[in-house]
Amino acid sequence: MLGFSVDHAAVSRSLDLEVLRIAEIPRRLDQAAEVVYEATRQWFDSGGDGTWPELAESTVARKESQGYGDPAKILYASGNLYESATSPNGP
Repeated sequence: MLGFSVDHAAVSRSLDLEVLRIAEIPRRLDQAAEVVYEATRQWFDSGGDGTWPELAESTVARKESQGYGDPAKILYASGNLYESATSPNGP
């Protein structure tokens, strides 16, 4: 006959530790999201680290005629894209 014993206290401690680790997931995900938001802000603000081409004159003129505050800023018109990509609160 096969027998075994269980150290209930050890199992309970292990489960308690796992519960604590699981409870940390939302905080760690928030931290990771902030890293991504900050990197995206830097990418947008630096124009793709200087790799994005300037907008065509016609695009700048169109954005200017539509009243956008910084018509030469690439990937930025109303700010909705920027805000949704760089903030958990977005537009």
